[in-house]
Amino acid sequence: MATHAPATTGPTPAEVLQRLSEGNQRFVAGTPAAKDLVHRRQELASGQHPVAVIVTCSDSRVCPEYIFDQSLGDLFVIRTAGNVVDDVELGSIEYAVEHLHSHLIVVLGHTACGAVTAACTPHPPATTGTAATPAATAEHADHKVKKDKKDKKDKSKKHAEEEGHGHAEEAKLESILTLLHQIAIDSGNNVDTAIDLNAKAVAGIIMRNHVIAPLVTNHTVQVVPMKYNLATGMVLAVL
Repeated sequence: MATHAPATTGPTPAEVLQRLSEGNQRFVAGTPAAKDLVHRRQELASGQHPVAVIVTCSDSRVCPEYIFDQSLGDLFVIRTAGNVVDDVELGSIEYAVEHLHSHLIVVLGHTACGAVTAACTPHPPATTGTAATPAATAEHADHKVKKDKKDKKDKSKKHAEEEGHGHAEEAKLESILTLLHQIAIDSGNNVDTAIDLNAKAVAGIIMRNHVIAPLVTNHTVQVVPMKYNLATGMVLAVL
């Protein structure tokens, strides 16, 4: 299948990141920019050109358009519990980069993440392991995405067919926790550390994607792990 190369025109990843940073500062200060949503909605009826992809959590308290003080059509938002990614999410990211020409991808974790907290809650018998580097954690998470995708689909299908939709949803939750399990081990079950490691690991998976990797190499696209503080409203890079 033919691919569409991202446009080289438009704002650079650094410029978009600065725009999001300034928007977050306005959000924290409670001074959002004025927005003509009616006019903007009419503009977008003919197409969209989001400046950034935001991969974040499904948590209702995490709303990227508010957090970065952006308007309709500015952000291509992908939300999953624990901001994890598999083939479906990666496909959406590829679409945003190739067809919508978004040059910045932000993996946005947040404090007090329920999915990460659940993964860090000991469940005997617990699997033990030695602490790994963030790169090793990302590699493990990447491997789990590839290894588990067929089993996950088969399990979801089987549960849906044999036991109904509720069990399929339970299988999905289990798969999310599986992806987060190694990260929890590497963090010593420390939730705050695991949230950071998770954002880095997901960013690593995205950067190794066959569509995204060459664009990261030539600096056309940038992938940035970040964390949103629920209490302060601030977004900071995860280093």
